[in-house]
Amino acid sequence: VEPRGSLEQHLAAPRGPWGEPCRAFYFDEPRNTNPNWFETLEADVELPENEALRPDIIITFLDSDDGDFEPLCQMRYATTDKSALPKKWRRAARWFPLHPVPGGVPVQSKLLAAFELDPDATAGPTQAVPLETVTCRVDFFIVGCRLRASSGIDAENLRLEVSWGRKKKSRAEPRTSRYSEPRQVKNMRCNWLQQVSLKCKLSKESQFQEWLELKLLADAGDEFTTAALGAVHLTPYLPWLSKERREELEKKFKVRRASPEQEEREKEAGEKHRESVSGDVDAARGSVLWKRYKNAVQQVEDHTLKEIGWDVDSIEETNGRILGLLEYASVPDEKDGENLEDIKNVEHIKEELLTLQEKNETFFDDAMLNFAQFFTWPTEVPAEDGMDRHPDHDAELEETLDESELPYQKTMLFLGSEWGEPRDLGCLKFCCRVVDLERQERGDPELEKEDEEWAASIKKLEDDFRMAKELTVRAYVITADGLLPASGSGDCSSYVFSRADGGGEKEDALFCLRDNLTQRHHTLHPAFHKCHAFGSVRFPDNCMLEFSVVEVIPASLTRAAREEVIGSTVIDLEDRWFHPKYRLMVKEDIVPIESRSLRHTGSVFSKGHLRLWVDILDLQQSQERKIAVLPSTEPLPFELRVAIWKATDIESGVITTPDVKVSGRHTLDNGTDLYEETDTHFGCDDQMATMNWRLIFKVMIPCKDPRLMIQIWNDNVLSSDNSLSEVTLDLGKDFLLARRDNRSVDFAKSALHMSHPNFPGKIMGILEVEALLLPADEAAMRPAGAGREPPNEDPFLDPSDPHLVAHRSRLANLAIIKALGDALGYAKLMAQIAFVLKIAAFVGSALGGIAIAIATVAKL
Repeated sequence: VEPRGSLEQHLAAPRGPWGEPCRAFYFDEPRNTNPNWFETLEADVELPENEALRPDIIITFLDSDDGDFEPLCQMRYATTDKSALPKKWRRAARWFPLHPVPGGVPVQSKLLAAFELDPDATAGPTQAVPLETVTCRVDFFIVGCRLRASSGIDAENLRLEVSWGRKKKSRAEPRTSRYSEPRQVKNMRCNWLQQVSLKCKLSKESQFQEWLELKLLADAGDEFTTAALGAVHLTPYLPWLSKERREELEKKFKVRRASPEQEEREKEAGEKHRESVSGDVDAARGSVLWKRYKNAVQQVEDHTLKEIGWDVDSIEETNGRILGLLEYASVPDEKDGENLEDIKNVEHIKEELLTLQEKNETFFDDAMLNFAQFFTWPTEVPAEDGMDRHPDHDAELEETLDESELPYQKTMLFLGSEWGEPRDLGCLKFCCRVVDLERQERGDPELEKEDEEWAASIKKLEDDFRMAKELTVRAYVITADGLLPASGSGDCSSYVFSRADGGGEKEDALFCLRDNLTQRHHTLHPAFHKCHAFGSVRFPDNCMLEFSVVEVIPASLTRAAREEVIGSTVIDLEDRWFHPKYRLMVKEDIVPIESRSLRHTGSVFSKGHLRLWVDILDLQQSQERKIAVLPSTEPLPFELRVAIWKATDIESGVITTPDVKVSGRHTLDNGTDLYEETDTHFGCDDQMATMNWRLIFKVMIPCKDPRLMIQIWNDNVLSSDNSLSEVTLDLGKDFLLARRDNRSVDFAKSALHMSHPNFPGKIMGILEVEALLLPADEAAMRPAGAGREPPNEDPFLDPSDPHLVAHRSRLANLAIIKALGDALGYAKLMAQIAFVLKIAAFVGSALGGIAIAIATVAKL
């Protein structure tokens, strides 16, 4: 498509086996993006007798500009197969995909054609292909156009031309066309809400595709000029086709804005989460907190019963639990201030059990069983925050909301770029139907019913647009993930800018919110947790809601401070408001938290994702429903437990038997270094060090630097330790997940490949680790000791591992001691060493006593 929108299309000649043209012939179809010819091309050709040597037929589409021909696309038809060139093509014509010419742009076009080879005939003039048609009326209800701010269309008034077909004598002119009334443009949008009808002779066979041509005309003062083009595929609206056939044709000839593979992935993502957002209210509520508190209560019960000696895991669990609780309830009430919560629990149990004891024995047994089954400790249920009712949906909500359920359809408005690619300028929203006039003449009662339904749907749509005013939009911006700022900085500061004013350089303060007071610093995964609310919203003036994540770049020696957009995403509020499924979600307050891709002009790659949910409320709903309270983004305490199992394949350079230890380091926002290290594995002569050690870090989330550095050291005695290898773990996403849901995150046991800055790319060791990140309150209920201290669980770190025990003595693992051990026997040598150490200790204490006595006498 050319920038001005017109196409002078020609169908060019095939070539012979040696590259020379067999015959030059063309079909002209001026100023049309969906040309129809319905004519035959004939040429005399000379072909080799051997069918395997037949040349391919190459068909090229050309664009003519002032007499110059420019290739657009082409197809190649192989003729070596025996059935490729029959004498008479008796099957239906075939749709062939067209391909870019060498160096051209991608195309989605198709060509309907058939090929015949008649050895007994000579080429004749062009002939028309007979086509069976049905006289129809096309009713086209124009809703309105929604233009992008980047479309470059600057006009006060717009009108739309709807046309069909081409005149035989003047192919540049449409056979029939209708025009809408001019409409004033506001915020790059306008509504017509007007119906035009065209009388057309449409092909009866669904193999031949029919199209409406659309032309958006802008008021240039003295005339209306072409601003954008569009097309509507008419064949899927033919009333005599089955529903299955219509859907098949619509899918086959749909103009894609992305690759088929990407569309398929998006479709699978939508189907995967369709059930998660279509269930009932209870199913959509978050249950993480409920499960965590339930498990905590169960752990307190089990711990209490085990402390007083009852085996709650035995076959008599029920009796043990009941009798144990009764015994625990008889503990004296020592109200010392430290166990007030326990005393409260005891009193609660006493009241329950004393009530049961007053009943007769039979009822007592039944009541005790019921008590055992349903009893839980009295706990305070945490207040439900605004996110509990909104499930996560890891795709854009449009992938779940089926467009076919909207009361209108959409088609792209475009113009060609200088490279021949269509530029998406916006969309046209419309309703369309095809009426068989022969049925109307017969007085078909079904057609009368269809007319009534069409009129009712159009009236409802008009009424809904008139009522789409004084709306309230509340966008709850949760987080941004994986930002890719243009500056390339990993220490990014950002905020969110939202607008529903149509875009452009001029900002309408009523419908723009530049939330630069809510900046999030030093992170590529900022948590915003802010509500962007807009009142007095009306459609179509404010139908597009755009979110941009903006990077704040501080001043440097060479440049002043500035702001740059990292990426943006646009939500069509109108599509959501008119979608029945979305309206039901808003009514039940279960709109999912969607993940929207952030895009930047000039790049096809995502610049990150923005997580949010949007509520569109009418006047009554906005007055009845309060703004949801989002969790605080202030840092909360978490505990990171890293289990160091063992290190293997340790490269220590010139050091033959290093004394190995492992350390971990994390820096808090206030500059405090959290440093933990294991004990030492002495005499590592087999390149393996067994640690079985737990490092515990008290971290705060969110934080500026969510990284953990793990190093393997050589533990020197007479000099400073030297690093053998290291690895830095970026835990940003895991920290974000834990903080967002206030829950624990498990890191499965895995092997970390360690390296050294002096030897980039070389593996200097493999460290086997396992980790657990959990909130501070949950960590208090699930204690774990540092190192191998009790409670040694989750996971259990074996202190009796033979390899570990054998390398925990520095003296026993000295090279000279090991050499003597090999000669004298290890057990005997160790006994002698222990005996010598005892004598040395005895002599040392005796000499110390004598020295003290001498010092005392000297003082006297």
